[in-house]
Amino acid sequence: MSDAMPKHADCQQGCQMAADNGTPEHSCCGQCQYLVPEATLPTFASRDAAFDWVERAVDDPCVDNYRFAFEDDAEAVAKYQTAKHRGCCGSFDRTVLVAGKQARIGCNYGH
Repeated sequence: MSDAMPKHADCQQGCQMAADNGTPEHSCCGQCQYLVPEATLPTFASRDAAFDWVERAVDDPCVDNYRFAFEDDAEAVAKYQTAKHRGCCGSFDRTVLVAGKQARIGCNYGH
């Protein structure tokens, strides 16, 4: 792994591997948004629309720890990470655009 592409301790998949494969969405700690070109991000008019998308994408009745944070809100990002780590059974985390702003959205499978 190069010095320019740090490996974040919480990543479930290597950031470098995701960059090498051109994978725009990967299970990651959320600190690797620079790997995802904004033009490829799912885009929504509102937070509610983004959550509707998550529910359809995950389609699992046991989901818990729904979370959301705009990238420019450090306090919300910290709460997002805490909620993610309190969940169990894996997680669904994506970077999206909501009303033109980059955000994290996700949930835990909760089984």
